[in-house]
Amino acid sequence: MLKKISAVIFVFLFSCCGLVEAVMYANADPNYPIWMTGNRHGMALDLISSVEIPVKHSFQVCCLNYSIDYEKGDGEYYEYGKLEPNGYVYFREHDGEIYYALSNVPTNILEWKKTNWTGKDVFQLVKRQVKYK
Repeated sequence: MLKKISAVIFVFLFSCCGLVEAVMYANADPNYPIWMTGNRHGMALDLISSVEIPVKHSFQVCCLNYSIDYEKGDGEYYEYGKLEPNGYVYFREHDGEIYYALSNVPTNILEWKKTNWTGKDVFQLVKRQVKYK
């Protein structure tokens, strides 16, 4: 319960200060920011599950990943739908760029891709969550 309250406070403070912009949330829950989105579906991560993974010369985190088919929402701040477990999402910050990788199981062999702007904003939430755990 305390971790969930902490996540809500972090999201609120960083949103108010303009440090994180344009982040949508699954089911209006600040623990599930949507990091990749399309017209009718997207992917959300579990902010509280985020853990730092020690890697030389970069910052890397792993979170539980969920897919969500949108049923309703405002398309700007929240989308409602059923969250379905979808493995893990990894984020890596290296040389000023943010990359992501998906996996069904925890692993260290990953295919990294550059994130879009939404992924970068959500990465900042994850990074702060890990540093203040």
